[in-house]
Amino acid sequence: MASPTPQNEPLLDRIVGSVLGTVSIVLKRLVLHIVALVAAVLLIDVTFGTWMFSEILLKLSIYGGIICLIPYGAVSNPYWWLPVLAGCAQGIALLVLGMPWPLMIFWAGLQTWTVRLLIARGNIGWDWTAAPVLILGLFAYFSTASLWSLPAMPLVSFPVLALAGLAAYRLYVRSNHASLHRQLLAALLVRLRQIVQNRNLTQEEQSTTSFLLSQCEYLAVSNALSEELIDRINAVTDRLEQELRKRSARPLGTLFKSAQWQHLGSRTPAAAGSILEELQALVALLTKLVAAQKAAGAQKPSSPQEDRMQELAGLAARLLEQRKLLPPDLATPLSRIASLSLDMLQSMREDPEDRRSGMAFLGRYLPKIGHIVDEYLRMQTVNPSLPRERTAEVLERLARAFAEEKNGMARNDNINYAAEIDALDSLLKMRGY
Repeated sequence: MASPTPQNEPLLDRIVGSVLGTVSIVLKRLVLHIVALVAAVLLIDVTFGTWMFSEILLKLSIYGGIICLIPYGAVSNPYWWLPVLAGCAQGIALLVLGMPWPLMIFWAGLQTWTVRLLIARGNIGWDWTAAPVLILGLFAYFSTASLWSLPAMPLVSFPVLALAGLAAYRLYVRSNHASLHRQLLAALLVRLRQIVQNRNLTQEEQSTTSFLLSQCEYLAVSNALSEELIDRINAVTDRLEQELRKRSARPLGTLFKSAQWQHLGSRTPAAAGSILEELQALVALLTKLVAAQKAAGAQKPSSPQEDRMQELAGLAARLLEQRKLLPPDLATPLSRIASLSLDMLQSMREDPEDRRSGMAFLGRYLPKIGHIVDEYLRMQTVNPSLPRERTAEVLERLARAFAEEKNGMARNDNINYAAEIDALDSLLKMRGY
């Protein structure tokens, strides 16, 4: 009999496996830190003839240097290994210039930490936890430098090598941009999935981000996203994460999240309006790319239902583009209609039972709304006295109708779930359980 896959593995086995995996990671990290601390104590005691509980701050500084020199991320990620190279260069330079080699380890670790700080522009994730130890190490070094006649070379070599490490990182990113952007895209998909699961998103942000994620996943398969687009998606994802951190009841909850691939983009696009506007602009742009990919046959043939849903997505994306040309009282309900349409389409992709009613509803209203907007934009230049109040009223009513239809999909899901539970309960009773 075939071994169980993760999907059909018993729930208890999955929970136990997850707990054991977490415990294993914690134990490995704990052993690593204990070994680093013991090594720091032995190095100082042997080199300077001290004993176990003397020069505690100096020993902590060596421990911090060892920990910072050990990369925790992917080996192929230059965010991790290039700073380590800069730290090793710092250590070798100081060793050649006559610094005692245990102290050289501290400066090498501090250099590694600093280069990561420069690369990530402050967003260094869990590396922030090393800051207190490194600050204590600096205090210990300068308080004992004159006592032990230690050289002051770090004051000269440290900033030079830190800037050199930053320059080397940027040069590496530029020269390996294609492969790095593919890895950045893979990390982006993970981050977007985590954002979609966040409860602090507004309804429009939730629906637009969910649809953006599905488009990115589709286009990633055929490698149809340009580096400029990946950088743009990366920038808006950064903004979303920062905004969610502000809205969270625990604003420091995500401060120590591992940085990983966020800072690999070779360009940092300027912020374009609000986060929601940028998300909607990206959805409109990617919808065209998806349509072009389907038309070119870049993916396997899709069903008529999927083609129809893609057509409806194109209509919703067009509304997102047109809203920029409308006054606020018309643009606001139109934006809600487009976002709700995308949200409904995402629900239809995930639950085929929603497709029939959802496609009938969107197919009935989206083309008519698009026609009204087209006519309004065409006529407003020749007839400024168009009944805008009436148009705004109808769009508001349509937005409420779209919201009710979306809520109906959610109610259907709840009803189906309750029916499955009732059926399971009845089966158990029939079996005498």
